[in-house]
Amino acid sequence: PAKVSGSGGVNLPLHIAAEYQCNFRIFEKLLQTYGEAAVRPRTRPSKHKSDQQGTSEDSLYYALDIFEESWVARSSNEGKRSSLGTSDEPDNTNKAKEAAKEEVNQADFKLRADLIFAYHPLLKSRTTGKYYR
Repeated sequence: PAKVSGSGGVNLPLHIAAEYQCNFRIFEKLLQTYGEAAVRPRTRPSKHKSDQQGTSEDSLYYALDIFEESWVARSSNEGKRSSLGTSDEPDNTNKAKEAAKEEVNQADFKLRADLIFAYHPLLKSRTTGKYYR
């Protein structure tokens, strides 16, 4: 695919894909087309009138931040839903299936996160302030 230039962006396609947990191929195509999106933060208007540029440090989210925060929120919601369900299967069988499903989900998450990370390896975590990896 041809590389295209993009904006400094408010909400780039990569940010949207990260928020909605799109599949690996979508991330791959977006990054091949506009890999620089991984280093462009999603900006939102600042709530502080004293901020001259209209954005604050708290409002800057990179694709990897968005992806990881969205994953945590989604995982906690799925955990709540699965604990509410009932099953006719023996408890051990159900636990084994849930464990296998979680293992596959974790591997898929890491694969997509690593792809985003490859395009922006010097990103600091919003929560810890330390470099990823």
